[in-house]
Amino acid sequence: MLIGECIANVPQPRRDGESCALVEPLRILLVEDNPADVALTEHRIAACCGNLAEVVQVDSLVSALLSLASERFDVVLLDMTLPGSEGLDSVIMILQQALATPVIVLSGDEDEATATEAIRLGAQDYVRKSRLGRENLRRIMTHAIERHGLRLALERRISALERKRQNFRSLIADNADAMIVVDAGGTIRFANAAAELLLERSRDSLIETPFGIPIEGIDASELELCGKGGAPLVVDMRVMRTTWEQDPAYVATLRDVTDRKENERMLRVAKQSADMASRIKGQFLANVSHELRTPLNAVIGFSDLLLLERHGAVGSPRYKGYLHNIRKSAEELSDLVDRLLDLSKVQAGALELEDDRELASELLEGLVEELSPLAERAGLSLRLGEEAPQAILTCDAERVRQSLRLLISNSLKFTPQGGTIELSAVTTASGELEITVADSGIGMPHEQVLRAFASFEEPGAPYAAQPGKGAGLGLALAKALAELHGGKLCLDSQPGDGTRVRIVFPRHRVFWSDTPRFEVSHCSSVG
Repeated sequence: MLIGECIANVPQPRRDGESCALVEPLRILLVEDNPADVALTEHRIAACCGNLAEVVQVDSLVSALLSLASERFDVVLLDMTLPGSEGLDSVIMILQQALATPVIVLSGDEDEATATEAIRLGAQDYVRKSRLGRENLRRIMTHAIERHGLRLALERRISALERKRQNFRSLIADNADAMIVVDAGGTIRFANAAAELLLERSRDSLIETPFGIPIEGIDASELELCGKGGAPLVVDMRVMRTTWEQDPAYVATLRDVTDRKENERMLRVAKQSADMASRIKGQFLANVSHELRTPLNAVIGFSDLLLLERHGAVGSPRYKGYLHNIRKSAEELSDLVDRLLDLSKVQAGALELEDDRELASELLEGLVEELSPLAERAGLSLRLGEEAPQAILTCDAERVRQSLRLLISNSLKFTPQGGTIELSAVTTASGELEITVADSGIGMPHEQVLRAFASFEEPGAPYAAQPGKGAGLGLALAKALAELHGGKLCLDSQPGDGTRVRIVFPRHRVFWSDTPRFEVSHCSSVG
């Protein structure tokens, strides 16, 4: 803060322009026991200040202290030779009571040395009584008020700066990170307690020693130091410019990141292991699937030949039933192998889409016609919802049918007899196409929904009508195929309220065969 600012913050007597005439009255406490000196001082105040000075006169130290405790004064005129006080006692006591009020000492000619000592103790000025008639008392009092106000302002400023300095020192000293102040020559000027622990050296042994690490032009870097027992210690260092005792300096903040670096290394190793395991799993699934396909084709083919009885009757009707079961099981296993192959291809990024254009309404009608007999055999009703929009979908139509078959198959498995499955399509306000498979099944809780998209996960009882059926690949594969089209798969389900699964295709894949009809839909579920 500038001196002018300090003066501006101190209440001062108002003066009128260059004449220095007071425009507000001064309240003056006159502490004097000699009637002649009282009269002389009051006369001089009246001559200098006119009616713009209010004088309160007391004749003892006790009265003066009581007045200062109960009233406000602009200045104190203090006689040094009051009865009951010796030497500077009265000055010291008045100064202690009148911390915010300037004190001017009235002294005799023989007390000039004592008056000078009073100024050293805190009085603003002194006036010899013998010179009262010749001194400009108004100027002395005004200047005393200004100097005292300036001193108070400076003391407040110095106190504030000292608090800030102490806060800054405390902030550095108590910081959990090691903090070291290095001057422009690379010498350590300060180190906090955390630096002692990190560097395993006392603060005194660090001060005035070379830092040993170039920091000019460096904002951040990573260092490897030698820790306890020679173990490597990885430190993250941040550097910022500062001043220390008015000289250019740097604050180097050191943080031990050894554990974090080790965790990052372990995470990298774990990720590499997981990636390798995923590749091995994919290769294994692909190889096993290919190996299974050949014997499965043989089982299906020979079952068909036996059922056709081209080389003679099978014999017992029970054997025919066994053959039907064998063929059905082989077909289910072949379907599982196909899913495994497709899922492994998607995960490996090896499945390519063969885009074509398909009318959404015809795609849904074809699926309902194809799968309705299967639903009827399960005691369920598969139907179309509201009229599908006349939207043309650019997609791999066979993969979209595969996804919807998987979703409908799940609904067939997990919907009790007498229930319904509805297949519908709408367009969103942003031009996306949503195809929804909704069933009236028992549904599942939220925690099961989160697990439903994982490979080989399948909702268990009591949320599945037929628990234990399937390998849990349907939702995972359907979701992967939807994302391969740039879309998403959303699942909404609550126990007792059925399940709704939506495949949302992005707008760049949707075109129109006539005027588009928009229906607003929101996707707020996990997917």
